[in-house]
Amino acid sequence: MDEKTLYQVIDQSWLQRFDMTYPSEPFVLAPVSVWRNKDEEDIAFIYQSSTLTLLCVEAAFQDEIETAVRAQEPSLLSLSALVDAELAINDRDYYLSESQRFSICLYPDREKYQVVEWELSNSEHRANIEAFISNASEDDIHKADFDIDSEYFYAVIINGETAGMLASYCGFEPFEALSILVQPKYRGLGVGKILLSSLIKATEKRQRVIRYRTNADNIASIKLCESLGFTCHSCIQIISRVME
Repeated sequence: MDEKTLYQVIDQSWLQRFDMTYPSEPFVLAPVSVWRNKDEEDIAFIYQSSTLTLLCVEAAFQDEIETAVRAQEPSLLSLSALVDAELAINDRDYYLSESQRFSICLYPDREKYQVVEWELSNSEHRANIEAFISNASEDDIHKADFDIDSEYFYAVIINGETAGMLASYCGFEPFEALSILVQPKYRGLGVGKILLSSLIKATEKRQRVIRYRTNADNIASIKLCESLGFTCHSCIQIISRVME
């Protein structure tokens, strides 16, 4: 799909989660009653793209937070007037345009190395996945936001060794989130793009859209996804009470 259609689909998916229809204006205030998976300590949910702002906030904090969000300051939101509150989630969602997908699939080294797909339900595959993760540093795992609790796993094998791995899962149709982790000694060889090329082909068959989500403060992860051709589309933030 073209970029405009993709962005409309993304915005619409968030509206659907809050039982809202597409608005006539770019700002939507959703009632707290439709906030699914809201934790007791959560005060406000904020979704912002270039074309839509969706806010769901408890009545006691609506005036202050709505004013800040309408001023497009959610990332600079002052919580000084909110007693014991914090920006609990501050994520960015990145997507690939059609041209970027096409370019990656034409990556000249995409068939240079062996790519395999592994399944957690297969004991041998699971052992390979767990071994790869256990051999990675905690810092690298954090930067990649890599998690074994995924649905699909793709690995690049070089000289009989797992050089890099991509994990993906579908949390909400039609979006498939991914994370990529490459061994330090194999970085700079295009392993990430080879893995992404495999996922692009797989998600086309599954009729899904690839999404890369990362924390706004995870600079290493942001640099990785941007180097792979992803573009930032939206931010997701949750303000919560600080629980003792």
